[in-house]
Amino acid sequence: MDNFYDQAEKVLNRIDEQVTLIVANMKMGGILDPENIIFNSREIMKVMDVSKRTLQEWRDKNTIGFAKVNGKFYYKLSDIQKLINDNYTPKK
Repeated sequence: MDNFYDQAEKVLNRIDEQVTLIVANMKMGGILDPENIIFNSREIMKVMDVSKRTLQEWRDKNTIGFAKVNGKFYYKLSDIQKLINDNYTPKK
């Protein structure tokens, strides 16, 4: 069974993969501001390795900011970064 640090490392690796894609998009003339980089629920569930239910709990508890458009949820990169930073505990 993975310990907390192994799981955190996996999440950070997935985030790193997404950041690589974002940087590539930015270099190709994409959006630069994290406020304007938007993820849908499917992308967040994949990057954070969480279930649909966990994501719903985060929304219900105002753990993460979101927008609802035509029944679909969207999340800003800046809100994802805030969630991680607010819950980050450095390794001792």
